[in-house]
Amino acid sequence: MDYGPNDNMISELYICRYDGPIQVDRRETYSLETFSIGEIMDMLLKYEFKFAPWTREILKWYLKIPSKVEVLPFNKR
Repeated sequence: MDYGPNDNMISELYICRYDGPIQVDRRETYSLETFSIGEIMDMLLKYEFKFAPWTREILKWYLKIPSKVEVLPFNKR
């Protein structure tokens, strides 16, 4: 990604499957919402301005929507 001189944001995307109960630490989390992949794609297409810039780009990359994310080569040792 081409980080500009004033870009101080770190965005990460973790993918997992979990079918147990979700426990939220209310001292650290004010609210929590969950969305399906389809709902996220719909939100990105209709309301992309509501997402933080690099979060939006990472989600677009993951969903195969044109994005500013660059995939760097992985070197195995």
